[in-house]
Parts: sequence; structure tokens; C-alpha cells
Amino acid sequence: MKLGDKLRSLRAVEGALRGLGRSMTQQELATAMKSEIGRGLSQLSLADREWRPASSNAHNAQLLARFFRVYPGFW
Repeated sequence: MKLGDKLRSLRAVEGALRGLGRSMTQQELATAMKSEIGRGLSQLSLADREWRPASSNAHNAQLLARFFRVYPGFW
């Protein structure tokens, strides 16, 4: 599974867990990250990670892992 597929899948799960009945949007994820962990990625950065996985870096992977509570090696 590619990074973009993993990120879209986790957005779907997170949306269900939050009672949205749908996937979280990239903007909702960006806002939630900043609110809940104090740091995050912009909607544009999230879109970039979903469609161009080669642009991902270790720092961004750590932020995503922290928010979604997954092992950093997941990415």
C-alpha cells in the first residue's frame, strides 16, 4: 500500500471514529492536527503527500504518526 492510500484510509477511519459518517477532508485533518497536537501540515501539504509520496519526509511522517497514533514506520 502506498503512502497516499494509507493516508486516505486513515482519513476514512478517523472520520468514522469522529462520527462524521464520511472521511475527514484534508482541511479537517489539517485543522484537527494543529488543534490536537499543536503542529500539523497544511491542506496543500497533505494533498501533496497523498498524490506525490516521494515528497514525504521523516518529520511529516512523525507528525502524521503521532496524530493517527500509528508506528512511525507505518509510513
